[in-house]
Amino acid sequence: MSANSSTSTRERSALLLASSIKRSLGSGELSDVQFTIGLQFGQPKYFRAHNSVFCAMFYGKLAERSDHDIDIPDIIPDAFDNMLSFLYTDNVDNLDMDNVIQTLMCADKYDLPLLVDICCDFIRAQLCVDNCLALLNNAVGLRADVIVEPCLDFIDRNADAVLLSERFAAVDQKTVVMILRRDTLSAAENNVYLAVEKYCTF
Repeated sequence: MSANSSTSTRERSALLLASSIKRSLGSGELSDVQFTIGLQFGQPKYFRAHNSVFCAMFYGKLAERSDHDIDIPDIIPDAFDNMLSFLYTDNVDNLDMDNVIQTLMCADKYDLPLLVDICCDFIRAQLCVDNCLALLNNAVGLRADVIVEPCLDFIDRNADAVLLSERFAAVDQKTVVMILRRDTLSAAENNVYLAVEKYCTF
């Protein structure tokens, strides 16, 4: 058997195994633990999973909870779903700009540094003038410090376009002050004045 054929067989086997694991996760087959997720955000969502996958968590951040029925009210369901996918398959298929920061916070809370890195890489790749302010605002509000600096660095480099965008007027005051106090902000003085004037009259 050639090396290429062997590699192809291993890749197919890995894909088959990942598919089987995803089916097991989605169906709840042989699951022995249930999570109630996101109660504080409204309608909670329920997830069935396998105790062995969460063994380390039960002796850490989840140690105070029941082994069979675990209520986590402060995580949105999409973020928890992303974490489950990562724990079972080492991949995250449904990461998007609406849930990436919450997924990052979930990963940080349960000590999953590789998932934190995945979220950070995703955010850096997606940063643009249209979303950098909202991302920074959310990161500051959620105390996701690992994302704050990449957002500020992007704003520094694209300051004129960001300050003059319609989205600047909707940012929290704390975030605006954080941006304007930076020595590295590369913006024309007149654009800074116009942005602040617009913000104050919004």
